[in-house]
Amino acid sequence: MRKALCTVVLVGMLGVVSGAPARAQVPVIDTTAVAQLIQQVSQSLQQLQAAQSELQQVQTLVTGVTGGRGMDQIAGTLFQPTVRTAIPDTTANLLGTVGSAINTFGSLSSAAQTIRSNGQITTYPGNSWFAAELSRTGDRRAVEMAAALQIYNTSVTRRANLDLLRQQLANTTDQATALQLGARIQTEMAQGINDLQASNALLIQQTANAATDAQRQHETGATQLNDFITRMRNGKGWWQ
Repeated sequence: MRKALCTVVLVGMLGVVSGAPARAQVPVIDTTAVAQLIQQVSQSLQQLQAAQSELQQVQTLVTGVTGGRGMDQIAGTLFQPTVRTAIPDTTANLLGTVGSAINTFGSLSSAAQTIRSNGQITTYPGNSWFAAELSRTGDRRAVEMAAALQIYNTSVTRRANLDLLRQQLANTTDQATALQLGARIQTEMAQGINDLQASNALLIQQTANAATDAQRQHETGATQLNDFITRMRNGKGWWQ
């Protein structure tokens, strides 16, 4: 930029020299005109620098409003496939198809096989099994009821505190405070939705547990019948 300004000054000076009347072939320089030209160029330079500074300020302001904040880098675990999709997409179709093998459920297969193996009745467990089974199911139902009560109490506490946030939002006149309160309420709502999903999962588990109890009863009945038939065939009587 300095080089360009020197060029402008030189051209101006040449213009002044060429425009001045020649006297005895000796060039005469109008120093007043040159001084005015230099002043004009200096003023133009100052104006250009001021405009450039204003442009930088505007660019900084625009970037401050629209620029990225790196929010996608926070809580990066949420982007993991196992977190974004809790169960395989084919689960519903497989559950609705009779005869779907337990090893066809993708990431659920291993856990499902373990649960099945731990709860399956393959041999008659004996008469003492019934008392132990009643105790087990009774304990689990007590835990389920305690969990339901705790979820309800947590919801009541959260509702009361959400109402405090609502009251504060209704009474504030500061824009920044209102925005922060709104963001806080939205965060609490997201937490509530997540807790609702967890509660639904517990409900599904409770229903599955009840169905598993019925399955175990059927399996026990079948093994008990097979045991009785075997005893009858040994020729010594069913009591042997």
